[in-house]
Amino acid sequence: MNEVLLQLKLATQELHDLTEQHAHAAQIRAGTLTRSQYETLLSKNYHIHTHLEEAIQSSPAFPEIQDFFLTRTPWLEQDLKHLHLPPKTFFPPASLNFNQIPQLIGALYVVEGSMLGGRMIAKLLQRQAEFTDCKAFHFYEGKGAATKNRWKVFATLAEKYITTSEEQTAAKTAAIQTFQFFLSVYQN
Repeated sequence: MNEVLLQLKLATQELHDLTEQHAHAAQIRAGTLTRSQYETLLSKNYHIHTHLEEAIQSSPAFPEIQDFFLTRTPWLEQDLKHLHLPPKTFFPPASLNFNQIPQLIGALYVVEGSMLGGRMIAKLLQRQAEFTDCKAFHFYEGKGAATKNRWKVFATLAEKYITTSEEQTAAKTAAIQTFQFFLSVYQN
């Protein structure tokens, strides 16, 4: 792990752990996630990613990072449609602004990292009898096998663009705000 990602990890570890707790990580690992919990997770993730993507996509265009302005909402919409659930948002979003590359790196650290974890979640859900009717877990499967390589490219960009202590502070602050946004939705 490069130094930039290590610093982001250290700055957000407590929030990461708390977010996982509220996103039913223990139940997913134990194979005890209920259908209702899964549906709620998808709905909450739809809310989170709708607003995060809007904030990220409204940022100034930074060509190399543009490839990371992914949209996970179509994946969520596919999963919600399979479950016959309408996409919805829960409440107005937090004020999220990512106007500088370090802020984008911080926000994308959370989003891209969650995509890595999503691959593991998809595999665990596929083993659970509760979800045998789910042919795919689009949101959690993400970019499939390309997810790991995508993370490596992101790590290289993070190291390239975060070179000063001020930039590192801006990235950490954005990552913390992004985790706090995830947590605020999961807790409601």
